[in-house]
Amino acid sequence: MSSVKYRKSEDVPTSEICKRLDQLSDAVTKGHASINREFYMSIPARLENDADFVLSIASDRLMRAEARVEELEQAIFDVLCGEENEVVKKLILNQGCDEVACQYLHTCDHCPIVTTEMENS
Repeated sequence: MSSVKYRKSEDVPTSEICKRLDQLSDAVTKGHASINREFYMSIPARLENDADFVLSIASDRLMRAEARVEELEQAIFDVLCGEENEVVKKLILNQGCDEVACQYLHTCDHCPIVTTEMENS
């Protein structure tokens, strides 16, 4: 009889989800017997192991992570293009221009800082 290790999907560590996704991906490449062995549903359900839960949890976390990245990119944009942006921009530029900062610096019409280095890239 299998034990229930996690009661809520939030409790399952991402590392366990990733490990199980790798196992499920490997099973798909090995044919029907492997798929039948790995894609099962336990009773009671095991959130960290049952393929349906693992796929659902991974999908949910990807969607939430993507939404969070968009929020953070917007926050970066707001800071870079906001009233008190000079200090932040100089810090970013002194640390090396990353792709996100560079994108916003180049596309924001009202950002006053454009370095010679960025103009040449």
